[in-house]
Amino acid sequence: MTDYAPYILLICDSDNTQGCGFIVGDKFITTAHTIAQAVNPFVMVQGERVNLSKENAEVFIFDETEQDHEQDIAVYAVKNVNSPLSLSECVPYPNAELESYTRRIVPDLLNPLLVDCKTKVSDEREGNLFGTTTSIQLVKGDSGSPLIADNVVYGMLIGGIENTPSCVYLSSRALKKYL
Repeated sequence: MTDYAPYILLICDSDNTQGCGFIVGDKFITTAHTIAQAVNPFVMVQGERVNLSKENAEVFIFDETEQDHEQDIAVYAVKNVNSPLSLSECVPYPNAELESYTRRIVPDLLNPLLVDCKTKVSDEREGNLFGTTTSIQLVKGDSGSPLIADNVVYGMLIGGIENTPSCVYLSSRALKKYL
């Protein structure tokens, strides 16, 4: 878990909207819906504030009217960072056990809590989306969390079924098209 910690970031804003994202190489990746819903969103990268807006994004794909979660991607360049994480070429197979990592707010924004949970991939699939069951209940502010094994990101949390451990991830295969 500690190897990933510097590369999994909490998205904060001036309206208490939260989300998560992660760095692959020198790119910060998250869900576009988190950015669209936030007021002045930002992340802290090595002690420096990086503003996240639709205009600053290298890639910003989101249509609120479509409900197409395969089109819910925001990518930003980050300076002076080279994450060891990479994106998988494939969708994980059913029953694969991976780790989902997210950040949660605590009073000190420079050190938000890193939360990890065990995740089991289900056989539910639609395009580049796949279902999982998590060992803890993830919440609304966890969107953008990566699904990782051995420095490889297999997916990004897009959403879930409220009050259950059922979550939906966008496969890294879909993310790779935009990097």
